[in-house]
Amino acid sequence: MTSSRHFALLILGCLGTQLGAQKECEQLHYGADCQNICHCKGSCGVDGSCVGGCSSGWFGPQCRYDDLSIKSVTEEPRDFTLVDGDDTTCVNHTDQKIGIRVIFDKPIAVVWMTISLKSQVSPESVDKLNIQFRSVQQREWERISCMNKSVVLEPTAVHIVCQKVLECTDVFLQWDDMWVTCSISISQECYPGFYGPKCVSQCSDVCLGKVCDDKDGHCVNCPSGHTGPRCEKECEPTYYGINCQSRCSHNCLNQFCSRTTGHCVACPLGRTGHTCEQETLTGLFNDPYSNDSNVNKTHQFNTASADGSTVALIVAAVVACVVLAVVAVVIYILRDRLCRSCLGPSYPKYRVFTTSETDFSPDGNDDTAVIIS
Repeated sequence: MTSSRHFALLILGCLGTQLGAQKECEQLHYGADCQNICHCKGSCGVDGSCVGGCSSGWFGPQCRYDDLSIKSVTEEPRDFTLVDGDDTTCVNHTDQKIGIRVIFDKPIAVVWMTISLKSQVSPESVDKLNIQFRSVQQREWERISCMNKSVVLEPTAVHIVCQKVLECTDVFLQWDDMWVTCSISISQECYPGFYGPKCVSQCSDVCLGKVCDDKDGHCVNCPSGHTGPRCEKECEPTYYGINCQSRCSHNCLNQFCSRTTGHCVACPLGRTGHTCEQETLTGLFNDPYSNDSNVNKTHQFNTASADGSTVALIVAAVVACVVLAVVAVVIYILRDRLCRSCLGPSYPKYRVFTTSETDFSPDGNDDTAVIIS
């Protein structure tokens, strides 16, 4: 199997197969189609992850959500640090019943919000959270509650999604327990995992983290080995990883590697290891897993999970070779026939003459003379 694998890889090299270049994102861009802009403090990962936190005015997964609260004010001056876009400045509310009012200078559509905390809170404490709005149609301060709200609790964050999108000018939050609150972020985009005009359509399960664009549902990121708007494309043989944005090692034979792990499919003469990074003196071609007793051999070239796309590519290359050979034979036959027709009628390799035709028989007999042409 190993020799067949290397022979097939050599066929691809001899054919000079041209593999289309995988798109690599420019700086400060990420995603399956590089359409997302990085809003991290500093650089972001290939999936948009922010190690150093979000830039001011952004929050949520990959810091991709515009924080509307930074454009608001609070009723109490001490609470302004909650809407300053900095979640390192916190307010310790010591009142038994805490209420925070966030005011906007123009109506906004509130879809979901996040309350960032300094320490973890219990689910029972979150159940006491009350959220109310003042609608743009109301002149008096009459509050409309966030009905049937969905709450996602993280160790130091509470995400709230209201069932109905409301246009309002004021948001009022109230809870009974003493929280050390660091920021309140408000978004008019769909909550992660949903998209569409009313944010009721769910993102595809194939999207990494089930997060997609809130307008068209295209995946923000694709799992390792895939790319495309719906993660419908597999990585080309020389690329791997999330969104197919990592290049295989140049040490790999033909620079082919597993689309999920980046491990080389095979190593050239004198090299071994997962990325053919080690030198060796044995074998014409080397299996990158030959010296690793902990790696199951089903992880090698003939595994569908790691190398299915490479197998398909090899089969396609062999078929292409056969087709090219057949075409070459057909062209040769047609050219040969064409050349014969241009030269006129064919002649036999010898002719038979009588003495009356030749008149130069050596012995003067009338026997037939055969002259080989």
